[in-house]
Amino acid sequence: MTDYRIGIVIPCYNSRQLLKQYLPSIIDYSQKYNAQITIVDDGSSDGSAEFIQSHFGDVNLILNRKNEGFIRTVNRGVKESSGDIAILLNTDIEARSDFIAPVLAHFKDDNVFAVSLKSRNPDGTFREGAKRLVFRAGLPKVLHNEDDQYPPVEGIRYTDYPVGGHCALRISMFKELGGFDDLYSPFYWEDTDLGYRARGHGWKIVYEPSAEVYHHHGVIATSFEDEYIKNVRTRNRILFSLRHKRGLVGIYCKILIAFRGLFSFIGGNRVFLEALRQATKILNEKRQVSKA
Repeated sequence: MTDYRIGIVIPCYNSRQLLKQYLPSIIDYSQKYNAQITIVDDGSSDGSAEFIQSHFGDVNLILNRKNEGFIRTVNRGVKESSGDIAILLNTDIEARSDFIAPVLAHFKDDNVFAVSLKSRNPDGTFREGAKRLVFRAGLPKVLHNEDDQYPPVEGIRYTDYPVGGHCALRISMFKELGGFDDLYSPFYWEDTDLGYRARGHGWKIVYEPSAEVYHHHGVIATSFEDEYIKNVRTRNRILFSLRHKRGLVGIYCKILIAFRGLFSFIGGNRVFLEALRQATKILNEKRQVSKA
């Protein structure tokens, strides 16, 4: 059906029930493309791996010895996936139509790195699509609203990054970029960073609204405490800014972030202060490793 060898990569952490509900739909729509489905079990304790082995024998199952987080798990899945194009899907993604054909058409352009899919809520309402990255008060912000996105260019819609939970990537380019950056472990802002680096190479990232999937529970939100998630998200926003904004703009961003830290101290915003402390520590450790 296609000249491309397709691999579908699904990171799994304590997702037995989600796999039971939604994986059959992914298999159904991927069969005609002979897509290899690779699931990387990230140290689950709910019997996910055993469930996959007993119910989905054709799936390429990879086991992490311990919980590594989304970034390392996906990177491993893509690395060990055979194919030209890797479609990344979360375990709570359901397919109700062919989401592969509309995506593959874009890869005829050799300069296309990735294609982001549209996701809907279970009731059919819009959830996620194209993304636009802006910087405000020193920190990056993603605009999710459809009205805030770039206008189509010759009928093609572009996005600043491919959504990690439902997108397709050219594997050779993904590997050239080094995959998702472990700097952002365990999750959040790694896909934004990937898109930023890809666009720095002059590569294209497309949004294809006709490639639809349904996004159900939100794996991260149901697996971690709210305060931990807020801390990681804030920390990684700071890391993104400090990593990518250089020169005078970088200095300006650092000043604004410092002021945010001061106001957080005065106002008792423990989340931002802890996130800033962690981000600074991570960058200092990275610099020391680079100098060694």
